Amino acid sequence: MKSLPAWFFPAARTGFAAALVYYLASSGLIRWSALRGMAGAWPWIAAALLALAADVLVTAGRLSFLLTPRGFHLPLAASVRLALMATFFNFCLPGGAGGDAVRMYYACAGNPGRRVELGTILVVDRLIGMLGLLIVPLAVAPWFLPTIQNRPALRILLAAALGGTLATLAGLLVAWSGLMRSAAATWVFQKSAVGHYAGIVLETVRSYRRHRSRMLGALALAVVAHLLAFAALLLISRAADARAFGWEVAMVIPFGFLANMLPLTPGGLGVGEAAMDSLFRLVGRTGGAEALLGWRLLMFLLGLAGLVFYVRGRQRFVHQAESGLSADWATVKS
Repeated sequence: MKSLPAWFFPAARTGFAAALVYYLASSGLIRWSALRGMAGAWPWIAAALLALAADVLVTAGRLSFLLTPRGFHLPLAASVRLALMATFFNFCLPGGAGGDAVRMYYACAGNPGRRVELGTILVVDRLIGMLGLLIVPLAVAPWFLPTIQNRPALRILLAAALGGTLATLAGLLVAWSGLMRSAAATWVFQKSAVGHYAGIVLETVRSYRRHRSRMLGALALAVVAHLLAFAALLLISRAADARAFGWEVAMVIPFGFLANMLPLTPGGLGVGEAAMDSLFRLVGRTGGAEALLGWRLLMFLLGLAGLVFYVRGRQRFVHQAESGLSADWATVKS
């Protein structure tokens, strides 16, 4: 059977995104008049852009914060450049290369002996970000109990967020436990073709047991970053339509961002707008699609700054510290 050409799936995803946006526009779920009205509410948009820039700064700082215990050095300025480059690939290119893949590629550049370890830390950073995204709606829910009581679908979403939070924490506790160092686990790693790499992954995750304060600090940074992103979306919603603004949407915005992460279309275009519009309506508000489109446009502008750093050519971002290396990797030098 002849395989599909390499361009087929990126083209199919882009076409699906265009069809979704067309459907949203033709059905009236995207009001272009509201989007045009944002130009006249530029103070709100400027505040949203500042909030998103702060979001990028905090997220970049979180990665630097997690790398330090493992003997790596990533200056905050370099981490911000790396985050902006990832933003460029996420929001400015319709191809299949995501920002996470680009961030991992450039973070591992110049560290050939420790790529698996670095990749694991980047995945841990991503999981902490996801955990923060699940925690926020649970944290704000007590302020909107009447809204929750009248909407069963909202209770289901919050229950799913609680389940995801508990499952993530349980997985971390299992990785930190002695279970993965049992004789059975050791035998599996020795017999498996990828056992060596799996051992590096587990040892990297386990090492953070000695740095639990780092993990808690990284989680706090993740929550702050998400709150900044949510604030930006609320400001954009206010700029698009003052009547559509409402604090209760803070409970559902995280689920809209989760839907936007689904790899069905480039950058979640169309999928995120449809989900956010439905979630806004779930709490009695409108304008979710317009708010996410405005957020996407501002992220596009930030991504252009990442393009500047990208065209400067390949450079090394992450360095191994001269001291403070973990015992497992003290002999590894770039």
